[in-house]
Amino acid sequence: MGKLDRLAKSSWALLPWSFRRIRLELALDKCPADRDGATGYLLVAPLTQDGRIDVDLWHEYRDFCGVICVHPEAPSEVGHLFPARRGTWAFRYDVTRKPATVPTFRLGSDRFVVGGYASIRDECGQRLFQVASIDPL
Repeated sequence: MGKLDRLAKSSWALLPWSFRRIRLELALDKCPADRDGATGYLLVAPLTQDGRIDVDLWHEYRDFCGVICVHPEAPSEVGHLFPARRGTWAFRYDVTRKPATVPTFRLGSDRFVVGGYASIRDECGQRLFQVASIDPL
């Protein structure tokens, strides 16, 4: 998603219909860094009919897929979404450094449905986020 600023807006119009903007809001929080409960994520990814990230379309359009971390007390960070092990997904914010030196956030193999939940493993451990909305781009 780091290339998003450089991609022409007309390119976005050519994306498959299955591309969605998925908004995740923190549901349960045990992390002292987020006492206000306002941390969330925006994901841009193609979804299958059953609400999972479409691996084939991700491969074809990976430059358009990504994650934005939203927090009221910090600047938003843009991350890169990629497939991980055993059907799960992950993202990281700095792809210019070696993966071993960059924190990687693990997103489960969850289905994305409004009102459903998705788990993300970050610096505070495994946390639960509710799918607040799923909108076409």
